[in-house]
Amino acid sequence: MFERVILLLLQGEFICAVSHPDEYRFLEDERDRDEVVRYLGRLNRRLTQTPHQSGYYLAFSHLGDAERESVKGHFQDLKGSLGPVVLFFQLVMRTTSQEDLLMPGALLETSSIMSKIDQDAGLRNELQNVALISRATATDGAYRTMFDKLLGKLKTDGYLTLANAERGLYQVTSKMEYLLDVVRFLQENDPALSKPQVSEEEELAGTRPLL
Repeated sequence: MFERVILLLLQGEFICAVSHPDEYRFLEDERDRDEVVRYLGRLNRRLTQTPHQSGYYLAFSHLGDAERESVKGHFQDLKGSLGPVVLFFQLVMRTTSQEDLLMPGALLETSSIMSKIDQDAGLRNELQNVALISRATATDGAYRTMFDKLLGKLKTDGYLTLANAERGLYQVTSKMEYLLDVVRFLQENDPALSKPQVSEEEELAGTRPLL
């Protein structure tokens, strides 16, 4: 288990009770966690927890020039993906009227969500906008296809995990908690985010007739 935990962390995975339950239990054991911490220290890495301690991930122990460039690139990548992720969860929260959907472990009942979207022209339009911005449009124009593509992207990116394939249940992982913390940090420290920025795709999504 030690080797698997190290490998997942070095691959940039977030380890929590939702995404990797066995590995998370391993890290919750103080002796096992200390062994991981000692090993990572030799690699200039430290084991870090999300703000509410729902998950573990890696960070650099010390920042030299190379590490600073790596962190800078990481934040640039995150900034580029923030919009689609936030817009998707805003859509889901409006659809379900649940404000706790951003919490790790929260369940997304996709059949119920899609059923409500199908019955509301405004939600369908919003879904199409999110799909356009996320480059998850469907060649057949089907809303369900767009929705499934968005879920797949979020699963691939580590924000969701498939809890029950037969029932179409997804769970939010601790990476979402990390992302929200990054959003707060960027809003406080990045002047470019003090005002809403509209990308070309967002501009198109807001102006093109979609229904």
